[in-house]
Amino acid sequence: MKYILITFFVSVFASFQCKQKIQKSYTGSFHLKDSFLIDLSKLSKNIGLALGYDTINVNNETNIFFTDKFFNIYLCPLKDNPKITSYHLPDGLNLSEGYYCIKSQNNILYIYLDKKKSLHSFTFDEKGMTEKDVYDLSAVLQKDEFFMYNFKETFEINYPYICFPYGISNKQTNFLDETQYLLINLTKKITFENTKKIMHTQKALINQDYYNKATHIKFVDDSTLIYSFESSDSIYRYNFLKNTYSAGAKFNISSSFRKYDRKDKMDLGYLRWQEGTNEVNFKFFSMLDGGYFILKKLRKEKLEDRNIFEFFVLNENSFSIQANNIFPEKLFPGSCLPYKKGIIAFTYSMDKAYYYEL
Repeated sequence: MKYILITFFVSVFASFQCKQKIQKSYTGSFHLKDSFLIDLSKLSKNIGLALGYDTINVNNETNIFFTDKFFNIYLCPLKDNPKITSYHLPDGLNLSEGYYCIKSQNNILYIYLDKKKSLHSFTFDEKGMTEKDVYDLSAVLQKDEFFMYNFKETFEINYPYICFPYGISNKQTNFLDETQYLLINLTKKITFENTKKIMHTQKALINQDYYNKATHIKFVDDSTLIYSFESSDSIYRYNFLKNTYSAGAKFNISSSFRKYDRKDKMDLGYLRWQEGTNEVNFKFFSMLDGGYFILKKLRKEKLEDRNIFEFFVLNENSFSIQANNIFPEKLFPGSCLPYKKGIIAFTYSMDKAYYYEL
C-alpha cells in the first residue's frame, strides 16, 4: 500500500528540560535496515545542505549530491567507502552571485540562478558534468512580482512542468498575491501569457496571523499537485489540467502553531523567539515508492529548550495518520533524504549514513 511519510524535526542544541507539547502516545516506528560508511566529516564544515542536497541517479546508481560554500558540486554513491567526485560549474555560472537553488529529477540536475532568472539543466556521465538546456524565466513575472525563497523549496519540477512560489511588493497583503505559485510548461514559449497562477493563498497568511508563510508543493503525477504550508497541517490536492481543487485535509489534529503578535513585529527579540520556538512543517519531499515525507519541529517555550523531532506516516489518499513517533535522535534531521522504501540520513558528525524503513 502506498503511503505518505511525513517527518517532523528541528536542530538539537540545548538542555532536555522544556515545556513543549509532546504527544503521550505514539504508533509505529522506524526500523534500521542498513548503514553505509560514508565519511563526509572532513567536508562537513563547508557543506551547505540548504544550498542543494538530494539524491540523483547516475549510471544506474543512486548518488547523493550536495554543494559546499565554495560552490563545488559533489556526487557521492550510496555505498560503503564510496569515491566522492567533485565538479565545477561551467564558466559564466557563478553560484556566489545571489540566491540559487538546486534540485534533481531522475538523472537530471536543475540549478536556478535568481540574479539571472535562469534555470540550467545538467547530466552526468563518465566524462563529467554536461549542461543540457537553459531556460530564461524572467518573462513570467509581472511588475512588482518576485520569486519567493522558501528554504530549499524555491521550485518543484516534474518535467515539463515547474512550479515557483512567488510574491508581490505589497505590504498590505503581507507581500502575497491571491495565489502562491506560478506553473510553467518548459516545452512552450516561456512568457507571462503561458504561465498559470495556481494555489489559493490562505487568508491567515495575508492577514499575518502567522510569521512563517512558506509553503510546500509536490507533483503527484503529470496533472496533479499537492501543497501544504509550514504554519498549517492542512494538505490540498489540485488538478492543474482540469483546474479543480479538493478540500483541504487536516492530518494532525493536535498541531500547536503559535499565532504571530503583530504588535511586537518590530521587536527583534520577539521575532527571534517566534521563529525559533514555534511549531513548523519544515520539509516535504517525495518518497521513491510514491509517498511523501515532511519534517516538523514541535513547539517549545524557550529558545534554550531542547528541540524535538516527530514523524508522521499518512495515507496517500485520505492523509489520515498511519504512524506517528519521535524521530531517531542520533540522526541529523537536515540530512534526511528518500531512499528505497524509507529514508536515509547521516549522523550529526556526517561520518555514517543510516537507512530506515517503517
